[in-house]
This record gives sequence, structure tokens and C-alpha cells, in this order.
Amino acid sequence: MRILNASQIRRVEEQVIKQQAITSLELMENAGRSAFEIIKGEFGELKRAVVLCGRGSNGGDGWIVGRLFHEYGVEVEGVAFAYGDDLRGDTRAAFDRAVASGLPVTEIVNEDEWETWLQERVISNKQKGTVSRNRPNTDVVVDALVGTGLNRPLTGLFASVVRDINHSERFGSFQVVAIDIPSGFASDSICEPGPTVDATLTVTFGVPKYPCVMGPALSRIGRLVVANIGLTAQAESAPPPRVWLLDRERATDLAAIMDNGREGGVRQDAHKGSFGHAMIVAGSHGKTGAAQLAGLGALRSGAGLVMVAAPNSCLGEITHIPEYMTYGLPHALGKVSGEGSKELLALNHDVIAVGPGLGTGRGPRSLVERLIEDVTNVPLVLDADGLNVLADDIDTGPLTSRGGAPIVLTPHPREFSRLAKMSVSEIQADRVGAARDFAVQYVVFVVLKGAQTIVACPDGCVFVNTTGNPGMATGGSGDVLTGVVAGLFSRNRSMAHERIGEILQYAVYLHGYAGDLAAAEIGATGVIASDIAVYLGRAANGLNRRNRV
Repeated sequence: MRILNASQIRRVEEQVIKQQAITSLELMENAGRSAFEIIKGEFGELKRAVVLCGRGSNGGDGWIVGRLFHEYGVEVEGVAFAYGDDLRGDTRAAFDRAVASGLPVTEIVNEDEWETWLQERVISNKQKGTVSRNRPNTDVVVDALVGTGLNRPLTGLFASVVRDINHSERFGSFQVVAIDIPSGFASDSICEPGPTVDATLTVTFGVPKYPCVMGPALSRIGRLVVANIGLTAQAESAPPPRVWLLDRERATDLAAIMDNGREGGVRQDAHKGSFGHAMIVAGSHGKTGAAQLAGLGALRSGAGLVMVAAPNSCLGEITHIPEYMTYGLPHALGKVSGEGSKELLALNHDVIAVGPGLGTGRGPRSLVERLIEDVTNVPLVLDADGLNVLADDIDTGPLTSRGGAPIVLTPHPREFSRLAKMSVSEIQADRVGAARDFAVQYVVFVVLKGAQTIVACPDGCVFVNTTGNPGMATGGSGDVLTGVVAGLFSRNRSMAHERIGEILQYAVYLHGYAGDLAAAEIGATGVIASDIAVYLGRAANGLNRRNRV
């Protein structure tokens, strides 16, 4: 499912109106009716509704919802934050229809009028017992104040309204439904610029908007439902930026093409060689756990064989997992010395992942530089300390002169800030744009870790993951992800070069899904990185339509 910005949405709506030979008012009617049906289905029997409508198109959607509530027999009142005579276009038409249907309407244009209405229509009713927390929450307030066109923080009257909606002593017994996007957020930014509505349910039209799938709004949207109003086909073909939501439907489709796209799933005569050989170059004194977790992630994601290459002096610390092989690299002071890359590459491998716990300094730097230059026939995954080599001379270093097989970078925001020469706050304000621009400029794949991990491809396509939870914010979870990426490249080696973006999407979704399963079983607070690895098999099984392996 595409994620669109405001200008893309306007263009798609124009195309739909032209191609389907409908009016913009008919499209608004479709949107409002869809929202009404979703609200009705979500909350069942409604006793009372208040619909708060601004002067723009979002308000027009609200008037349609209010009219349909009234026609359905719900006790409903519409509040217009503008005089009706000042409304224009489709919003005015929707308002007039609502009034003609008999919907009670109050016009409010300043904070004093709002406070008076609030005291008389909401707070006094609650004090009389008309509204009670002891009965099922069948009262809703519909936020149709401001939609996707907002480009500045809410102030004045609207800021007061939003604060009152969120205030437990004012609308506390009401379920809050946001139309298209919670008021206060802008569709093109994931930042929270000022007061924003805290919704129980957000009904968004056609496609998700950026704040609905990442950033601070995730704690504000409640349950997100995307209403189908006939935009899907045009949205999928919309011009750049090309950003997709990596949801369960897509992940299930991706799972169907894993295992090298074999029809009917894994062959019954498969053997360990069928699923490739993953090489993990990781670990140093005091950081051998990172090497073990990466190796475990590769094993649990289905690699046939896994070898963990670490400093010779550390091998005794990483042999606790008997299923992977180990290889000793020349060492100095508990880290790799930088020698031995030629001998390492002579070993069998279908992918090499470098960096977890590798450490910094001359030795690790030398080894990583040589691997970047020499590993050109299989995918190379750089994580953690493997990324530091690139940070110092990203424009003149080994990455610029390298050809051959693709490189995957898996930074967290602080690591990425060193690579991209941006502050962490700048990156977090536009994770999609920062990852995309870097991937395109340096012709690499970027997996920008964090809440809603981003997969950015060199062709400019970006995918926003939807799995994962705060319990995964624990040391080592990124090392497991590096192993998952390596394991899936290994398992799908015959298509690893052509479908690398799809493998990465599946990897980040699977990793987050495993974390979700672990949190559901253990509790998010108690999740540790190895738990994520343990649940990878169950996660893969849950995404596999064939459910055979």
C-alpha cells in the first residue's frame, strides 16, 4: 500500500474524479459514508455523537458523517467552527445537506463561545449523569477540524478545542475518532508541531498518511483503518516519492516468494546446501555476544550453514552455540588485526555480514576496507562497527570505487548520522527522505533501524515497516537483524542479486514480527535479543501461506 504526501493525494483525487466521471462532492460523499460505516462497525450501538467540523474539506467529511449519524437515529450534534455562510465549495454543500436533514448545528467562532457550549452541552450532562464512565463507551466525538492541508501549528480556538478533546475531565467518556488524520498533524511531516488530537480511532481515506505510520503520531492515532474510497489503483501508480507501507499483506506476499521462489514451497529432498552458507565477521574482546546473536539470527532465519569469523583470541567465547561453525582471524589486543581477508574469502559463502561487535581501530578498519573492495560476487552487509569505516571518508573511500554485488547498510540513527553527515534529530524528522537520498546517492541499500524501520533502495523506492515494539529496544536486537538479513540472503541465494529489496523487506518485517510474538508471550519489558531469535521460526510460519516448514 502506497503512502502519499498531500500533493500526491490531490493529484490522485483529480485523476479519480476525471477517470470515473464523478464530482469532487461525490468523492467527498464516498469518504464520509465510508467513515460512518467504519465508526458504526467499530463501536456498535452509539448513544451520542458530537461532530466538530472545520471550514475545509476535512470539515466537509465531518458534515457527511454527522448527517448520516442523524439519519441513523443517533443523538448527534454538529459544531461548525465557522459561520455557515462563510463556507465554500464542497464543504458548504455538505453543510447545507446536513442542516437540511435536520442535524442540530451550533456555530462557534471564538474561545468564549466554545467554552460556553462545552459547559452546557458536555460538562453539565456529565455532571448530571447523562454521560457516565460506568456504562459502555458508546459516545463519540468526531475530529473533522483540520485535515491533510495543515502546514503550521494549531493556535487560538483550534488549539483550545484540541486540548479540551484530550482532557479527561471534559471529553473523558467519549471515544475520539479522527477523520483522515488527527488534527494538528501535517500529512507531509511526522513531527508533532503543536497541540494534536489524541484519537481512539483514525479513519484515513484511500492511503495512509506519513504521521499515521511513523513518528509521534503513532501514539495519537489509536487504531488506524484505511477506508477504500476508490483511490487504490491510481495511488499505486502515483509519481515519486515512491513509499510503501510494509504491512502483513505485503509480508505474506513476500513470504510466498522466499525459498528462491520455489513453487509449492521447500522441496522435501532439501539439504543444508540447499539453503546456502552465511558468513558473519564479528566480535572482539568484551563484545562476543554480538557475534553470537548475529550467528543465531542467521541460523533461526533459515541459513543452511553459518560460519562466525572472529578474532582467534575470542573463539572460546563464541562456541556456546553448537550449530554454527567458527573461524579464527589474526588478532591483536582482542580485535582483528586486519590480516587474513584473502584466506577468509577463500572459504565457501553466499553472503558476508560484517560489523557486530567488531570494534574500532586500525585492525578492524583495515579488514573492513579490504572486504568492501574484494567482496564483489555476493551481497555484503555492513552493520555497527563495519559502518564506521565508511563514515570518515564516505565520498572518497572504498564504497565509491566498488562495483559488483550490492551492499546493504544497517545503521541505527546515530550510526547513520555519521554516514549522512546529518544530526540525529534531522534524520528522525524525515527518516524516509534521509534514507532514500543516501541510498540513491551512493547506490546502496539502507536499512535504517528504529521504530518503523525503513528499507531504502537505490532506485528511490522506500518501505516503512509496521512490526516491532518498544521491548525490542534492547542491546543485541540489531545484531539479530544483521543475522536475519544474512540468513535470508543465504537461503535465497539464487535470487539474492535480483530481489535484494524484497529480501530486506521480508527480513525487517520478520524480525519485528518475532519481537512482537516474544513481547506477547513474555511481556515487552522482559524481551531480550535472543528471545527475538527464538521466535523467528514461529514468525516465519505465521507468514507462510503453505505452512509446510
